Amino acid sequence: MNYFDWLNSLIEVVIDRIENRLGKKFSYDLELAFEAAKHSDALYKRDDCFHAPLVFLNKAQAEVIGVSHTYYNDEGIKKGLEEIADVFLGSCGHRELLHDFNNLGAGIAIGGIGREKIKIYFTIRLN
Repeated sequence: MNYFDWLNSLIEVVIDRIENRLGKKFSYDLELAFEAAKHSDALYKRDDCFHAPLVFLNKAQAEVIGVSHTYYNDEGIKKGLEEIADVFLGSCGHRELLHDFNNLGAGIAIGGIGREKIKIYFTIRLN
């Protein structure tokens, strides 16, 4: 599995958990995913955990952002991803957005690969 396949498999962990908990299946939108991936990468490059754009210039109408600090091993990464999904589901505002929209694209960036602890930056764009 190459790096991008690995990242996509990590995205699926979060989306599957959200879909299972909400009892809802999203239509995956590659244009939204591309925008979300660029945003996650920008968060990583700025080490910014709380930024959200005020105006959406492209296709997205809403966005949810999550960051997790976790250990760089399979168990730690899985736990960090589940933590991100649970934060999205546990926040009334995030959960409401996930209920209101049917099209979703997600992007992920990981900082600190090769160190003991990493930071996972996760963006979901919706419309």
